[in-house]
Amino acid sequence: MVNGEVIGGIGVGGGTVDEDIACSQAGLDAIAD
Repeated sequence: MVNGEVIGGIGVGGGTVDEDIACSQAGLDAIAD
């Protein structure tokens, strides 16, 4: 994030669909603060 704007992406893969969703949500939650 730069100046409060998201300028990149979070990519995950390799687990089950549910694991990938949980991992990407954790990444989103980490940068939301």
